Amino acid sequence: LLHFPFFCPSALPVIFTKELESRTADEGDSVTLNCELSKPGVPLEWRKGELGLCPCAKYEIRQKGHLATLIIHDVDSEDSGSYTCDAGDRRSTAQLAVKAKPVLFKTQLQNLEGQAGESARLRCEITKPGVSVVWRCGD
Repeated sequence: LLHFPFFCPSALPVIFTKELESRTADEGDSVTLNCELSKPGVPLEWRKGELGLCPCAKYEIRQKGHLATLIIHDVDSEDSGSYTCDAGDRRSTAQLAVKAKPVLFKTQLQNLEGQAGESARLRCEITKPGVSVVWRCGD
């Protein structure tokens, strides 16, 4: 009786056949990170730095066959950093750099004249909500 060694593809380790690629994006864009694995349906974890990511309005996580995809919606500067697709023994990591949009004034300040002791109201409007504004008097 002869015994022949046999080949068992399911015993092969998972490898990334296509690694994640670093990306640059403009603030407000959606960014897609893709990688491909040697086996379909492998359990994966996506992370930003050390923080595990879960599907939500911000992060869309897809896995179809060999392809794993992370979509990051409405990116801002806080989304810049390192993203990892973790398949257990193997990991693929890429960097995301988000370019912030400049803050511009939508309306210019108007000169006011008044009497000493009266109240004055100045108003400015900027293109990016939530940005802090510093008011100065004089030059």
